[in-house]
Amino acid sequence: MKQVRGFTLVELAITVGIMAIVFAMAIPSFEGMVKRNMVQKIRDDLYSDLVLARSEAMARNRRVTVCASANSSELAPVCSTGATDWNTGWIVFSDTDGDSVQDKNVTNIPDDELIRVYTNASQGNMQLKFSSALAQQNLTFDRLGRMSNGANGTYWFCQTQIDYTAAIVVNGVGRAYNADGDATQC
Repeated sequence: MKQVRGFTLVELAITVGIMAIVFAMAIPSFEGMVKRNMVQKIRDDLYSDLVLARSEAMARNRRVTVCASANSSELAPVCSTGATDWNTGWIVFSDTDGDSVQDKNVTNIPDDELIRVYTNASQGNMQLKFSSALAQQNLTFDRLGRMSNGANGTYWFCQTQIDYTAAIVVNGVGRAYNADGDATQC
């Protein structure tokens, strides 16, 4: 007798049905994981830019500022005046005169050098905001790597669709560190 190898149509239908049930159960948790990873990636990007700004301030022996920028995707990005929403992106620049404003073509003042530009391409349903603990919308590190105003502040990363938050705390001496999020801040 000849032995037949393969699957019958019934076996294939049962296998496909079981796979469909497993995928239907896995997709919602997979979406949540993707959104959490997106928040964590943006948090890590901002953390590395804060560390870069602090180290550049010490290396250049001058102030370096990190500020929100609504036009970070343009050729000449600038700080957004009064911005508390950092969701579109931010810039890092050396602040020659220490006024926390990116100066260009100002008489008797050297131009501030743009160090890094970050554009948040995945803004969907996520908020990135700075706490009101600081009266200003930017962070300036002095030549010793400390916060120029000495105050603490917190960045809140909020994913509203999955109710997930993360945070970066910057203390008065300029050290940034990751912290657990607080849903009441979003």
